[in-house]
Amino acid sequence: MINTDTLEVSVQVSIWRILAGVGIVTGTTVGAGMLAIPTATAGLWFGKSLCVFIITWFMMMITGLMILEAGQYFPKRAHFQTIVRAVLGQKWAIINSLSLAFVLYLLVYAYISVGGDLTAHSIEQISGQAMPLWAGQLIFFGVLGLVVWLSHQWVARFNAVIVVALMISFLLTVAGMFSSVKYDVLFPTQAGEWQYIWVALPVVLTSFGYHINVPTLRVYLHNHSKKVAIAIVLGSFIALLLYALWQLAVQGVLPRAYFAPVIAGDGQTSVLIKAMSPFTQTHSATLLLTMFSYFAIATSFLGVALGLYEFIADVFSFGDSLNDRLKTAFISLGLPLLFCLYKPYGFVSAIAYAGLALTIWALIIPAMMIVKTRRQAVSSIAKNDEDELIEPFRVPFGYLLVGMVILFAVINIAAKVLSDAGWVPVFTG
Repeated sequence: MINTDTLEVSVQVSIWRILAGVGIVTGTTVGAGMLAIPTATAGLWFGKSLCVFIITWFMMMITGLMILEAGQYFPKRAHFQTIVRAVLGQKWAIINSLSLAFVLYLLVYAYISVGGDLTAHSIEQISGQAMPLWAGQLIFFGVLGLVVWLSHQWVARFNAVIVVALMISFLLTVAGMFSSVKYDVLFPTQAGEWQYIWVALPVVLTSFGYHINVPTLRVYLHNHSKKVAIAIVLGSFIALLLYALWQLAVQGVLPRAYFAPVIAGDGQTSVLIKAMSPFTQTHSATLLLTMFSYFAIATSFLGVALGLYEFIADVFSFGDSLNDRLKTAFISLGLPLLFCLYKPYGFVSAIAYAGLALTIWALIIPAMMIVKTRRQAVSSIAKNDEDELIEPFRVPFGYLLVGMVILFAVINIAAKVLSDAGWVPVFTG
């Protein structure tokens, strides 16, 4: 049995490595989901949406720490699926796999949809010639899908350039739009209403997802559990701040009533940019918004598509031969492309449905694992490598937080079910 009270850490972790871990969490969290948030929260508007952000961030931060606590009893290279199977059994491992696949497929579909829309819109603006949406989707998918198919290295190199461009364009976009922010737009006389929270919850939940990378952080930070916890807390908190800035920049510029066409277009980015253009003070602000949106979509697509590609290769035991790689590419990337060509508009809706599945493996399963690992002897659940020393970590406040997480998960599931059934009001502008 592991004596977690007397373990010592054999490898020191530098502050720069911890900061890099913070960057992994922030980079995974912030992406194209940011583009869906202003539309999904238009009914709530700025002040109330920030409350939803903070509550969702806290719950998702806590469940990331729960995955860390449960996973520290396993070899540091153990995957999330391995940990779930060992702690909760094969049935929950299957549920976890299905919900994970559902989320990844929906997100790839959503990013092809909005990325293709923005590609067609940009080419149309440059050339002056109308481009059909399906052509934009094929161009977007063709370039970035090829990068994913080639290798991890191609994705890493391509993504590194895009992330730098994303951060620069984000800072310039927000700075440029701040000059157009108006107090009476941000805090209108007819403020947002809590009755519209149901549509917002699943979308905001998806936008705070990073949990699949918690096992990766354990490897990167040499199994220093407390250092991983620091990376999770700081990384997710930085994402919260970035979302708040973005919300301020968008909802402080575009009046609430003008969200009607954006909502009708299911949050398509080109519609949002067109709606905001008359309210920005310079043409450069609109150009920067377009660039930032494109980089956000591209980096999100690369990360999620690579995760889905590797997941399918693992599930079907496909190798690295050309034939196997083509099979993997078709099942993982080709299927969402075909569905996107069939139903081209569905960005915000797909993000919301992803939030429904994310509730299972990012809220319910981590809470269940904590209960199981705390009630059952560690040695009967997992055997850590003898040469792998861990720095013990325990999520504070015990079962109180477990109950809060489960309640929050139930509320999110109810939110999606009720909004789809038409039993709760939906803001339309």
